[in-house]
Amino acid sequence: MLGPCADADALLATVPAPREPLMRTAVASVRIELDEVRGLGQLGRLRPALARARTALAVAETTGYRPLLAEATLAVGDLEQDLALPTGPATLRRALHLATATGDPGVMAASAAAVLGAMANRGLPYPQALEVAELALAQAERTPPPPLEQTKLLVSVGLIHDGNGRATVAQEYYQRALAVARAGAHDHEAVFGSLLTQIGNNAKARGAFFEARTALEQALASDERVYGPGHPQLASSLNNLANVARAEGKFEQARAMSDRALAIRLAAYGPDHPEVGTSYLNLGVLAGEEGDDVAARAAYEKALAIWERAYGPDNPELFRPLNNLCILGTHADELEAAKAACERAVHVLEAGRGKDHVDLAGPLSGLANIADAQGRPDDAVALGRRAIALTEAAYGLDHPDLFDYLGNLASVLRTQGKLDEAEATMARAMAIAAKAYGPDDLRIGMGMNNLSGLQATRGRWGDALASAQRALAIFTTQAGPQHPYASYAHLRVGSALASLGRPAEAAQHGERALAIRTAAGMPARARAETQFALAQWLHAARQDRRRVRSLLADAVATYRAEGDGENAAEVSAWARRARVR
Repeated sequence: MLGPCADADALLATVPAPREPLMRTAVASVRIELDEVRGLGQLGRLRPALARARTALAVAETTGYRPLLAEATLAVGDLEQDLALPTGPATLRRALHLATATGDPGVMAASAAAVLGAMANRGLPYPQALEVAELALAQAERTPPPPLEQTKLLVSVGLIHDGNGRATVAQEYYQRALAVARAGAHDHEAVFGSLLTQIGNNAKARGAFFEARTALEQALASDERVYGPGHPQLASSLNNLANVARAEGKFEQARAMSDRALAIRLAAYGPDHPEVGTSYLNLGVLAGEEGDDVAARAAYEKALAIWERAYGPDNPELFRPLNNLCILGTHADELEAAKAACERAVHVLEAGRGKDHVDLAGPLSGLANIADAQGRPDDAVALGRRAIALTEAAYGLDHPDLFDYLGNLASVLRTQGKLDEAEATMARAMAIAAKAYGPDDLRIGMGMNNLSGLQATRGRWGDALASAQRALAIFTTQAGPQHPYASYAHLRVGSALASLGRPAEAAQHGERALAIRTAAGMPARARAETQFALAQWLHAARQDRRRVRSLLADAVATYRAEGDGENAAEVSAWARRARVR
């Protein structure tokens, strides 16, 4: 991936070397040491690399040679950033100041890109990051850096906007970077591959999956030409493509690419490299979406163990696998385990980044969901509002992350019977998503599907039907008619139709939902839920009583096999009331 941290030897090549022989020898010695430092970093030995980088910086300081100081400080800052140490951003800012003092536009652009990359990775407040970006761009306009460094600066500015939900603005910077790279006519194919990666990931964030796949496939082909078939860079490209395939519901493709990425990283780095942990994290997400909670948990726990060894047991970066374990536990009704993971995520973040850091929003939202599931709606609302407030303080009132947090809050408000506030909250969530991604984004579909449920609760079945039909149209167009998302909308449409006295039409949507869920291999409980709904609609339409009995029997058997006696009893009780024999 085109990172904000550049190869310092190339960046500083335009800076004149010192004239004194002893000084030249000292500078050369430090640069050799920094080469070793970069090699250790690539092998994942981050802490030994940082120790040696700091020693090299101490030697560089004795020379007083500013280009070397900038180079060594940048190396230390990069490693501190990789280890998620709180000193990372400050060290990179010092590198920027030192680079500015050299007067070399390439060094300044590269250091500014490093600082912006740190800000993007750490989720620092958008206004602060934007100010640095605007100053760096202004400096680059006054004294243009070489095309390679200008390209990297533009990409880093794009990352700032991407990380703050400004996907369309970020897209403009990536396209500008691509134009600069092409105009520069340099032969760095790796740069073009990296740019295509950013463009593809940006397109995925906007829900433009075809555009994303096209760009990322080109990036993968470029990486294979540049690096060869077993280089770790290919693993990153494969994971990016796997994420698109997963979003499209193409789970087999996603797994094949994710498995290949893991194999490459294991062969290149060994089992303890942080990037191997990243692969396990991605595989866990995929397994969770496939309904394999056991495999998902195992993958998350592997990622957590690797990152604990690499970063330490209290590093704030651990919140990522911890947050995923929290989400998984919530969905799997393992609430105490989920709560423990979320609380630990909050602890490491508050200790490492402070009580007001935006990364806390994720685990706080998880704790809100747990509180709701445990019948503590007041706690759920308080936690959800804190997650929203942190996000608004960091990013403003229209950041896309608010979509999920507001949607969760609306669900709790609905449980509390605060239906007006719940509907207004959901409307705000969808307005945010529409502004960021457009009116036909998948997130709008999810919001419309949830809104349909809320309208159904209020007995507004006509509105519920319209909202569900809108959701179904978005899912079908954007993700395809066989995507699992479409099954949820089919069930909402069916529920509304049945309540409007049109059970035969409802049954048609139930059949589609069941076919989608069966073909996609969705969790057994999801299929049982669909079978029960379909059986009720067929029964109301006085159609195929034998199939009604079969569906009910299958649903009861599935619930019992899953250990869900409560739902099994509910299906059996309905069958008795409806006199289905």
